[in-house]
Amino acid sequence: MNEWLQLLLIVVTFGFQYFLAKRDSIYWGFLIPAIFVAAMTYFVLVGQLKVLTAFLVVVVGVAFLMEEWFRGRKDLKKERTQELNKMKSQDI
Repeated sequence: MNEWLQLLLIVVTFGFQYFLAKRDSIYWGFLIPAIFVAAMTYFVLVGQLKVLTAFLVVVVGVAFLMEEWFRGRKDLKKERTQELNKMKSQDI
């Protein structure tokens, strides 16, 4: 696969992970990491990746995906707080 296409796929995946993390349900943010782990497990089972390599990729990949999840949840909380403050200031 072309390097630019791989980079684009990674950027789109992180953007979609951030989008899912900002949804009301916290469980949407676990969708992409679960798919990622399942795909890496599949690659190990069919012999395309060695176990150690896949383990390292999964640890690093899930760490980055979870960071996007935490960032999305934090931004959602900040937006809700700002909206609540705006509503309170209009009530006064």
